[in-house]
Amino acid sequence: MTVRAAALLPLSAALILSMGGASHADGSGKDDSSRSMVIDEDVPGGYDSWEALFAVQDTLDAKADEIVAKAKASGSEGYGSITISAVNRSMDLYWKGQVPASVQSLIGDMPSGLSARVKSAPYSLAELQSAMPALISQQSTQQAKIIGVGPAADASGLKISIAGDTTAARHLPAVRDSSVPIAIEVGEEFHHTASRDVDSAPYWGGAWWYYSNSLDQVANCSTGFAVQDSQGKKQMLTAAHCAAHSNDENSMRFATGPALPEFPSGAGSAVGGNRWSADYGLDVAVYNMTDAAPRIYRGSIGSSISTTVTGSAGTYVGDFVCTGGAMSGEHCPIEIDTVGWSAWSENGMWETNMAVGNIIWGGFAGFAVAKGDSGGPVFTAPTTTTVTAKGIIGFAGTVTQCSGTKVQAGTVYPGVETTCYKRVGFQPIDRIEQQMGVSLITSP
Repeated sequence: MTVRAAALLPLSAALILSMGGASHADGSGKDDSSRSMVIDEDVPGGYDSWEALFAVQDTLDAKADEIVAKAKASGSEGYGSITISAVNRSMDLYWKGQVPASVQSLIGDMPSGLSARVKSAPYSLAELQSAMPALISQQSTQQAKIIGVGPAADASGLKISIAGDTTAARHLPAVRDSSVPIAIEVGEEFHHTASRDVDSAPYWGGAWWYYSNSLDQVANCSTGFAVQDSQGKKQMLTAAHCAAHSNDENSMRFATGPALPEFPSGAGSAVGGNRWSADYGLDVAVYNMTDAAPRIYRGSIGSSISTTVTGSAGTYVGDFVCTGGAMSGEHCPIEIDTVGWSAWSENGMWETNMAVGNIIWGGFAGFAVAKGDSGGPVFTAPTTTTVTAKGIIGFAGTVTQCSGTKVQAGTVYPGVETTCYKRVGFQPIDRIEQQMGVSLITSP
């Protein structure tokens, strides 16, 4: 997806992103004046625009969220999975056994123009999840190592990603003795994607932040979404692996100048917040902020364009999403092919229940994320002026060439190099809220 400040394409082939409003009343001087952007990517499914597709997808996701909540409330353990197709304006519910009447009533009450089908599932999600620990703890051999595991989209079994030989993997005790069918694919350990350049209070998502410790070690990451705790304290989400290296320097620092140098010991920076908590299984950290607002930056790196966050939605197989990290900017469409994925990352962190997707149709510069995008927002854009929060960027896979207007040959800023990836994994926002005890800050 190519994103640029212009309005040259017909609306049928582009998403117009109108960024509106006056400057902040607090006098911050941050630019949230009215802008327009276009996304150069053909829209599938006969939609007139990408915002129309995202609006339908958000409706389907909201209905799926209702079904999942009702399934939990019913006490039934038959729920397997849900897959979404905004292109076909439909969803499929996979269920083992008899569907409770309360769930069936939701299926029968779909919004006009949308459809839902119930399909028989060989296994429930609970059964698949109970079979995962043995695979996760399986000792590796010289021939095969399990590096990721998650449920199949149709609840027909589990799929695992391995490093090594698939035949040898079949003979691993946990695979051989599994109580559910297992599909094996050869994969790779995921990489952490651990700028826009100079943010200030009230802080927004998709901005570059960094820490530097007493050893003059510097790490670059991205802000995600503004949240608040139960007492209303404003906070910012980011990736936990960004915070993992900052034991002696827990500040979230932002550049105060127009460039992106490495700032040893915090020189040339402003402290926007301090670490409050981190969950390394989720790969999510929460920072208390001096101030934070429900907006995220849009467009390419260095962009001052932003839009408001008005809500959140669950993530399901078949969803299309966008990423908006500070290092490489905005990328769409990314199609979700796996949810509930757990995997080892390159530095030995075991990250759980992630959603995973792949850039499709070329996308902006042909990749989904780059190193430095970690902690950034994952979202959809259902209208020209709003975004829906979907999650926080955690890891990446499938290295590809960095290319595009702002990212050339892996070099983004003078002296700052990155690596680009086609595949992205992120922690869904609903699980973050549940596990971290925070709530998304939204604008009406």
